[in-house]
Amino acid sequence: MNRVPLDQVIYTFLDVETTGLSASAGDRICEIALLRCRGGQELDAFQTLVNPGRLISPGAQAVNHITDSMVADAPPFGSIAGRALESMEGAVLVAHNVSFDLSFINRQLTLLNMPRLDNPVIDTLALARRHYRFPSNSLGNLRRYMGLPQREEHRAMGDVLTLKDVFMRMVADLEGKGVGTLDELLEAQTSGSHGYKKPEIILPPEVDEAIEKGGRVKIRYVSGSRQDTERVIRPLRVEIRGSAVYLVAYCFLRNGERTFLMDRIVEMTPLADNDA
Repeated sequence: MNRVPLDQVIYTFLDVETTGLSASAGDRICEIALLRCRGGQELDAFQTLVNPGRLISPGAQAVNHITDSMVADAPPFGSIAGRALESMEGAVLVAHNVSFDLSFINRQLTLLNMPRLDNPVIDTLALARRHYRFPSNSLGNLRRYMGLPQREEHRAMGDVLTLKDVFMRMVADLEGKGVGTLDELLEAQTSGSHGYKKPEIILPPEVDEAIEKGGRVKIRYVSGSRQDTERVIRPLRVEIRGSAVYLVAYCFLRNGERTFLMDRIVEMTPLADNDA
């Protein structure tokens, strides 16, 4: 049993930036950040770009602003795996949509013939969906709704610092409801408040929220023939086909259901119901 008081638990907050959306489809880590804390006090911090050994997709670059030239001279994951594991040893791992980050880390550990992580995990997305009623549960929006300081978004350490701020606020709120031990915190995340099931890939928050709530987004999409078009779509679901991730959506330009390769969506803007 994990009846350790929450202020005595060692947490490692983590975030990875990646070449694309799916570790199982061959995408890899291109940046990792880890922050080890206890009682809100920082014990260790580690951040590095990582040479993924493959190109970063245009869609990923549009989100994380990491280019192939930036990682060309960075160390491969095998060179930094030991240092990363030190920051996670014996800790409860905390991430936003934790299954995404762990899928990438565990995939790279497997390729190195190293054991997969088996730490206890806390998912701030699951906590947000169960215990809050915010219009959006993306990490950046949680920060804004909670009135927390702004960090650099979509780069690994900036997202980790925001994650820590959001998590500490959640812990304070849950302690006010009688959650005082690690066991109780782990139990607090076990079910969600919505019927939408988060896919085991990370999606741009605009798409994630649109699927969850039935909303619309405006996208700029570059086709395989390099044709650049703007479209308004209503995202329906995500499908993994072989080594690619596709978004199935109703396209208002074509007045029908269409399939879009996620790595070719280079811009997106959420639309209100009354927006054209």
